[in-house]
Amino acid sequence: MNGQYKMGSEEFAAKFNAGELGDDADWFEWQYLLDACQKAQRQLQLLEMTIAEYLAKLDAKLQEIEPTIISASSIPCKVWRNIQR
Repeated sequence: MNGQYKMGSEEFAAKFNAGELGDDADWFEWQYLLDACQKAQRQLQLLEMTIAEYLAKLDAKLQEIEPTIISASSIPCKVWRNIQR
């Protein structure tokens, strides 16, 4: 929608929230999509933090078992999945 209305989402949000754009359905759809995108980004950040915490705990456990084992967080996910099998 950015290109169609010649403004970015930040500018849109400021104008929409200030009541400067009116009640056109496109504005409400844009706001809905913007909210959904922001929520998805927050969820992704939470997942990334959870994964980072899990890998840190896994690293600690691996170091308890064998201090010379490479850390789990330095192994790409595809490789790690293959190691686990």
